[in-house]
Amino acid sequence: MTRRLLPAIAAGTALEAIWVSLYWISPLRENSEWFVASMLAAFAVCVASFLLIPIPDRRSVWVILAFGFAFRMTALSAHPDQSEDVYRYLWDARVAVRGLDPYAYPPNAPETESLRDTPIYDPLNSKSYVTAYPPLSQLIFRTVYSLFGERITPMKAVFSLFEFASLVLAWRLLSALNLRLEPLFLMAWNPLFVFEFSHSGHSDSAALFLVLLCAWLVHRGRAAWAGAAFSGAVLAKLHPALWLPILLRTAGWRAFAGVLVSGSILTGCYFNASTLVAYIRSLKAYVQVFEFNASAYYLIRRVAAHVA
Repeated sequence: MTRRLLPAIAAGTALEAIWVSLYWISPLRENSEWFVASMLAAFAVCVASFLLIPIPDRRSVWVILAFGFAFRMTALSAHPDQSEDVYRYLWDARVAVRGLDPYAYPPNAPETESLRDTPIYDPLNSKSYVTAYPPLSQLIFRTVYSLFGERITPMKAVFSLFEFASLVLAWRLLSALNLRLEPLFLMAWNPLFVFEFSHSGHSDSAALFLVLLCAWLVHRGRAAWAGAAFSGAVLAKLHPALWLPILLRTAGWRAFAGVLVSGSILTGCYFNASTLVAYIRSLKAYVQVFEFNASAYYLIRRVAAHVA
């Protein structure tokens, strides 16, 4: 039995060595070639594991999950030098805790001048726009800030845990649907998942967890609760709203009732007419200035410049 686990253990050990090596090439923005090479190597190990290593039993799953957890803990303590988003989470919470509405005032507004005596202000991007993060994300930011203050690692840890909980949910869903478990490699050992949620601490993992929880609840016949989970996913990160027709077709009117009730309560707690307008304007800016997350765009632009 132990011999059957050796390929997964060997692959997991190689991946952990890659994550440890990132500390040697930090800051990553100044060592892009090594960083990209490391991520490509990690992705190659991940895909090879998916294609070549079977997951026949629960012991194999535990090995995969244990290594996945180790990767995330290794990345967690690293400085998020590829993204400034976590600073915005802390700033929004700082503003809210001190009685100001992050949907009403952008970071560079005169009303926030007295709050800028903090190391988290300078790294902020988009200082002229109000926050684009929806109400449930704001609630998470404020809760973590209230417990741990302006510390980066605890904020990252919360979203790392959301992502790891999503991984566990994915395992349970695959098992419940009697599907093969090898796709767990593509989530548990995927360097993009580890880097984005544990290294950079992006808040999308809360929406990921709630979408998978919604799917689990639909499978269990809990349509209203599935709707509430889906509403939470949308109010953590807006893009799951695109999947609402699929939910309604699958789970029916009870799911719609769950979406409507829970969504209305949380939205009403955070927005008034003026702040909702400011929030929509901020979202329009993020759509128009799409280079925020446009790695493919940058690549195409560079290639086109050389061709021209």
